[in-house]
Amino acid sequence: MKQLRIESPKTLYRYRPLAHSWANTLTEITGMLWFSQSEGLNDPFDGLGYSLKYNRVLKAANANQSIPVENIWSVACFTTKWNNPTMWAHYANNYTGICLGYEKKELVKHVSDINKEAHHPSYTIKGAFLKPMEYVTGIPHTFKSIEEPMTIKTRHWEYEDEWRLGLLHSYGNANIKDKGAPYLFENALTEIIYTNKLKRNELITIKKIAQVTNHTIKFYKINIEKGMRVMTREEIA
Repeated sequence: MKQLRIESPKTLYRYRPLAHSWANTLTEITGMLWFSQSEGLNDPFDGLGYSLKYNRVLKAANANQSIPVENIWSVACFTTKWNNPTMWAHYANNYTGICLGYEKKELVKHVSDINKEAHHPSYTIKGAFLKPMEYVTGIPHTFKSIEEPMTIKTRHWEYEDEWRLGLLHSYGNANIKDKGAPYLFENALTEIIYTNKLKRNELITIKKIAQVTNHTIKFYKINIEKGMRVMTREEIA
C-alpha cells in the first residue's frame, strides 16, 4: 500500500458538475464536502464492489465482531491533476463545470482532529483517513484492513491519480437517502478553476459564495491551446 505523503502533492483537486448538481456544488464551495456511500460510487468493480461480493464482512482491529463494510465508510474523491482533459469531460460536464482545489495540509489536519475524537461503542476504528489509491492488476477477494477496499482499484483507473478521503458514517448523516452525506471541512478549499464554458451568472454566484465563505480562495481560468493538447491557467481577480 502506498504511504500518505503530506508534503506532496500540495493541492488535491475535485471536479464538480453544475446543471442538475448545481445546489450540491454550491454547497461544497461553502466547505461542505460530499461523501458518497458505496452505492454512490461510479465503479462497481473497485475494491469496495469486490468486498461486497467476496468479503462482505471485515474484522476491525481490536474488535470482537465483524462489521459489514458497506456500513463503515463514505468517501470524497480527489485527484492530483487540475488539467486532465478526460476528467474535465467526465466529471465536470464536458468543461461546463468547475474544479475545486483543496490544500492537502488542511485536509490532513481535519482528519487528525476527527481521529482524536473517534469513538464507537462496539469497535475501535479510525474516524477518517486520507490516502492515495493503489492501482492493481486484479482486485483481491479478501483485504488486509477495513480501509483497503476503499483505496484499491484496477489499473484501468490509474490515469485519475486518485486520492480518497474516507469518513466513518457516524460523523455524517448516515440516515439520509441520497447515497451519501455532507461534512464540513473549513478552510480547506483554496482554488476554484473554470473554463470559458462556465456561464457568467454561474460564475458570479460562485464568486459571491466563495467571498462569504473564504475571501482568500483564488480563481483560475483555463486556457486550452488549440492543436497543442496543452492546458494552462491564469489567476482571475
